[in-house]
Amino acid sequence: MRKNNYQTIEITMKKTVNELKKNRLPIFAIASVLAAGLLLTLSAKPAAASGPKMPRKWGPFELGADYKDLKHDLTLFKCRAPNAETQECKLIGYPQRDDFVVLKFYREKLAGLAEFRSSADWDKTVSNLKDQLGDPTLPEYQSDRAVAYIWEDSQTYISLTHLFKLGYIVYEIRDRTAEPLYRKSATASSQK
Repeated sequence: MRKNNYQTIEITMKKTVNELKKNRLPIFAIASVLAAGLLLTLSAKPAAASGPKMPRKWGPFELGADYKDLKHDLTLFKCRAPNAETQECKLIGYPQRDDFVVLKFYREKLAGLAEFRSSADWDKTVSNLKDQLGDPTLPEYQSDRAVAYIWEDSQTYISLTHLFKLGYIVYEIRDRTAEPLYRKSATASSQK
């Protein structure tokens, strides 16, 4: 259907340009019509950059989920509460012995989660995530210690990081509103 809209706009522009040429109007008028047609064509295109919606879930854990609702899924996790607003839960040895998962709760809601894998295939993991999410939304970060790809939308921040020296690949999902508040609150409680 979009192709038909573009063809209709193109035909209309050609007719208008031909009429202007017959009437011998100045070049400025022709250029104005072409510019207006270009603007119409560009505004008719859908926003391709929006891409797929960022996933907010990993296994049974979804960002924003209530801590009380996840109690059953947290039975193997070791949880600690640095203060009344934050709580951190870790599962060590999942899915492999040196792997682990960290869940961060802010005011009883899941604000962020990270999966640390010690023996994952970096290239395959990057390829799978790019297939799922498209190209990263921010430029690649690279240093002598790590490389990271980042995807984000208005609600969710996803990063995939390869920590060279430690040998870990970290897949992290964070709520863009709650996770920074978690970090601020956890930092404030550790400075007391």
